[in-house]
Amino acid sequence: MSVVEVMEHLQEELNTTRNQRIDANNLSIYGMWKALKDSGLDPKDLVPRPGGIIWLDSLEGLEEVKLTPPPVETYQEEAIIKEDIQESTATYAETRGAVSEGGKTATEHAIRERSVSIRFDVKAKLFESCGLKWLGFFYDQLNQQFIDGERKIRSKDEEGNYSFNTLRPENLTGRYEYVPAGSNVEATLSKLSYREDITVLYSLMKNDPGVRQYELKKRVLEAYGIKDIEKLLKSENEIEQEQAELVQQVTGQQGANELLPEEQAIQRQPEPIGFEAVAQQLGGGGIG
Repeated sequence: MSVVEVMEHLQEELNTTRNQRIDANNLSIYGMWKALKDSGLDPKDLVPRPGGIIWLDSLEGLEEVKLTPPPVETYQEEAIIKEDIQESTATYAETRGAVSEGGKTATEHAIRERSVSIRFDVKAKLFESCGLKWLGFFYDQLNQQFIDGERKIRSKDEEGNYSFNTLRPENLTGRYEYVPAGSNVEATLSKLSYREDITVLYSLMKNDPGVRQYELKKRVLEAYGIKDIEKLLKSENEIEQEQAELVQQVTGQQGANELLPEEQAIQRQPEPIGFEAVAQQLGGGGIG
């Protein structure tokens, strides 16, 4: 049973209630009249119009029929029918982005949202298994029957690049298992929550030596919907190569600093002073 069949009779009841209220409002605007047969009135004169005048010889010859306006309960009845439709189809005001009526607590809202999510997920899975799966099977059988030549089909890889492949009739022969690509309701509803959780997880485990940092960063970028991850992240081989080069540089610097005692003594010997510099230090100002 589809959602339309569940709410069909309720929608008909809602339409009937609203039409009755519209008819009652029209009757209250364009009322009925009681007139004597020999009053000589033209029925066209009784049609309401701006500035209209009905000429009478006696005010007792014409009388308006008092009609009761639609009661306030009709609006309440409409609200009850709408609430029944929401309960039967699990489409509450919160799921449609509208403000719900009545003072419900946060716990009640959370329980209702969880219930709506489960019911909608079940409907989607039933449609996938009972509808889309068989629809794909029938389309495949038609393709095997009527496709008799080569065709070019466009495919998309994980990085978002498109390519054209050749499809031949022999590629379609056989019976296959069909997996419908329906909407994942839970992932859609919790996408932002998952993104926040994976970001917090990265901040906690980014310095953990037991975690493969490349895969962890890849998960974070995937949560933000980035496709060309390989172009942004360095591969593990590149990271290991850079770390090895850095270790070699540090080792070379340490080797240059760790000299033998004889080498350190040679380096500590004062540089030879030139003859002119000795003369200046003695105050002679140079030798003529």
